[in-house]
Amino acid sequence: MLLIWHIPSWYDATLTTEWIHIIEHLTFIAVGVVFWWPIVDPLRGEHTRPVSPFAKIGMLGLSGIPPTVLGFIFALLSTPAYEFYARAPRLWGMSAVQDQQVAGVIMFGLGNIVYFVAISIIFLRLLGNPGDDEAEIERTAAEQRPA
Repeated sequence: MLLIWHIPSWYDATLTTEWIHIIEHLTFIAVGVVFWWPIVDPLRGEHTRPVSPFAKIGMLGLSGIPPTVLGFIFALLSTPAYEFYARAPRLWGMSAVQDQQVAGVIMFGLGNIVYFVAISIIFLRLLGNPGDDEAEIERTAAEQRPA
């Protein structure tokens, strides 16, 4: 979704047409929930098979590619990618290109921190006792069951 909504004509449309902007954010939310649900694994049914820690790490690693690619593109472009921002008032004395380049650095740098943190947590749990996690899930489920 990140790559699709950053196509220049689509991105400019989100900034000038309210209903397109709303759809953009709804798709970000929907895809985010679908992506993070198996990683966070908030609920398990009797027949639910959890995603393996290595599959989660793989998913998170691959998910860092789109913000990295976009970030590099924005950081290296010498012209504004979006017409809307080329015409927007300048803040903090930066040109549209400088603003875009800073945004690119932030996107590929800070944009991947959430994936790095999640991968680190999963990796650290691999070093711990998996039985502890399962016992905690069972204890929480038992507390939530009606008496």
